[in-house]
Amino acid sequence: MSASSLNNNSMNRFTCYSIAVMAAAPSSDAQSGSPTFTSLGDLPGGRFESIATAISPDGTRVLGQSAGAKGSHRFVWSAETGMVAVDRESSTDWASLYAANGMVVGNTDTVEDSQQGVRRITAPTIQFDGTPRQLFTTSPAQFEMTATLSGSTHLARAVSDNGEWILTVAEDAATLTGHVWQTQPLEVVRTITGFDEFADITNDGSVLGSRKTSKTSVPVILHATGEEEELSALPSGWSMAAASAISNDSQTVVGHAAASSGTKHAFIWNRETGYRLVAGIAPDHADWQLVHAVDVSSDGSAIAGYGRNALGQAEAWLVTLPSDTQSRFGQWLTAHALPLTSISEDSDSDGNSNLIEFVFATDPSKPDRLPWTADLASAFAMSDQMMIPIRPGAMDIVNLTIEASPDLETWEPVAAQVEPSNAAIRITFNAPAPDASRFVRLAVRLR
Repeated sequence: MSASSLNNNSMNRFTCYSIAVMAAAPSSDAQSGSPTFTSLGDLPGGRFESIATAISPDGTRVLGQSAGAKGSHRFVWSAETGMVAVDRESSTDWASLYAANGMVVGNTDTVEDSQQGVRRITAPTIQFDGTPRQLFTTSPAQFEMTATLSGSTHLARAVSDNGEWILTVAEDAATLTGHVWQTQPLEVVRTITGFDEFADITNDGSVLGSRKTSKTSVPVILHATGEEEELSALPSGWSMAAASAISNDSQTVVGHAAASSGTKHAFIWNRETGYRLVAGIAPDHADWQLVHAVDVSSDGSAIAGYGRNALGQAEAWLVTLPSDTQSRFGQWLTAHALPLTSISEDSDSDGNSNLIEFVFATDPSKPDRLPWTADLASAFAMSDQMMIPIRPGAMDIVNLTIEASPDLETWEPVAAQVEPSNAAIRITFNAPAPDASRFVRLAVRLR
């Protein structure tokens, strides 16, 4: 573990204060930050074909469809078992992967004969503790679909990993409406219009969808706060991007994009790097075409999808990425042409380490000062509070503590509250500064 003093100043009886960054040396795996690519094969018998449809929240199991000896079968794949067929009559192992608490969410059809003809009413169904319950909204259309496929439909689209939220989508000839359900109690708490597609929902109820513009289709995140975020502009040569899934911190989105030529490619997006092709970061997939990224694990570290293998066969795949810490911070270092091991280095010789530059959203290539350092010493001296702006999401990968010292050698924690939000931290000093303390520092440690 290393530490480096970044700033020194005079303040009342504090002859100086210091800001320090402390970071444990990354392991060799973290230093390499190497993604992995795994082809998942298919079930025995029949033609060779497998299509991934989902991934478990922890990224260890992939779900999908595969051609078998007796037709198409659902499968679950893991590194320990390989690809295993799931009995059609027993959906528990299959469906419980959609929510960590064992909730089953799907769609059921009810066929009715009437004087008007045969009606098929399709409704989302939630099942927990063995009791199924259909989900109906108050729409007069009742989301019925006739045998001629006219009328309206209402389908379950996604369930959050924690099982607290369900996203259903109702569609008729004129409108597409998303319904966000909470499960305790079971009721609609939010209705969303204005999207052309609905894809996924996170543990806090944020919804991923897309909206068509005059020229293209653009993924959009509707945050639980009500704030709408359109993903960054498409790269040159891309004609559209369709989002499929989002990580629980809303930092990573996956899906498929179309080139101007019409060829489809799996993509990954995050705020640090924008859009990237999965094929550009996945190793060891020579002669593959990675067509579609269908799902991402809760922390964004694993992506499931499908494509064409070297023989032109449809096959499911799994790509694992470095840990969330290495992914976000490592991508930032790479974007600034800095080594992944340069956590505590001061690349621009301004007294701020690279980790400090990342957390507080400054430029590691331009010498600059942190404008709030004098306020830290003042708040410490006066038992006050202060706000410090940070990079959105930075608190997901670091811990911040306040420490004081009489001699710059012995440091002890200070009685203070550090309250993070998405783009700032509030520091409240709960007691007067000790008489012996002449130095104060904010310690930043990678988790």
